[in-house]
Amino acid sequence: MESIFEAGNLKSNGHYALAVIHQNTVYVSGQFAIDPITQEKKFGTIEEETLQALSNIEYILKKAGSHKDNLISSRYQFVRPCRQCLSGFFSRLSPSTVSCFDERAALRFSG
Repeated sequence: MESIFEAGNLKSNGHYALAVIHQNTVYVSGQFAIDPITQEKKFGTIEEETLQALSNIEYILKKAGSHKDNLISSRYQFVRPCRQCLSGFFSRLSPSTVSCFDERAALRFSG
């Protein structure tokens, strides 16, 4: 088992790994809208923050030697309009790949 704590300037804060590789499967931890260059939270619309978090996931997958098109399953916690962000980000997207939640269950970080 291999743990990835850094992917370029994107780094874990020490108590978790960005991803773990086990038996040729990559498990990516939850991501926020962190700018990998400045390492600061990137605030914007929910769509902008979602796309940044997805971009971070893609960056981590590349570091692990994988690609977003190899996605088997994922879970996202945000409002339904962001499903459009997902369908624009992934080349293939099936209902079994994505779970979305309503705004009462959505999590956002605050500054």
